[in-house]
Amino acid sequence: MVTAENNDSAKPVRKVLRPTSGYWLDGTLTAIVLFFSIDALVRLDFGYLLTALPWQLLAIWVLYVLLVRPCVVLAPEHLRVINLFRRHDIAWPAIDRFGGRYQLIVFLRDDKKISCWGAPSTGLDRRIPNDLTTSAGYASSRLRGRRSRRTTGAATVEILRDAMNELPIDMSSAQPSVVTTIERPVILISSVIVALCIADGLVTALAH
Repeated sequence: MVTAENNDSAKPVRKVLRPTSGYWLDGTLTAIVLFFSIDALVRLDFGYLLTALPWQLLAIWVLYVLLVRPCVVLAPEHLRVINLFRRHDIAWPAIDRFGGRYQLIVFLRDDKKISCWGAPSTGLDRRIPNDLTTSAGYASSRLRGRRSRRTTGAATVEILRDAMNELPIDMSSAQPSVVTTIERPVILISSVIVALCIADGLVTALAH
């Protein structure tokens, strides 16, 4: 299930689309880890904490990076696609159409495309791209479009179009068509957690 999040219900300035299942999975795992960690502290079992905690943190972080962090953000000046380790800021005039089958795909006017990890769209009808394609020049009303009666199960595209209709989309944006940013903090945190797990594994192996 994909939901649209309003940061300001009175006057929305952006909308965020992301699956809600990631919150449940990562939240449940975090709760389990906290339970066993607190239990180990109560029992003064510091050996358990030192050996198990790095791997538990790795599991929580992997779920976060894969299922929680990726999303699609609609802002007046651009469409932001946040994937695993990259962020794409796409100017609205650069977008030709939306489509996809199991993921939302942004098709650009320069014949490139960007897949959205954070907006899975199982069951998207393949006729959606034709329904949203602009034939001659860029037409915002066509991209925003009305809901097509020919499509079924296109949850993400429908939410995306509804969100676009509610936002003051800037169709005359002068920013570069696509700005891609490497998410260095995410890579750094991932590297640190993996290093802790490797160190823990080496210490455990040497101890035996």
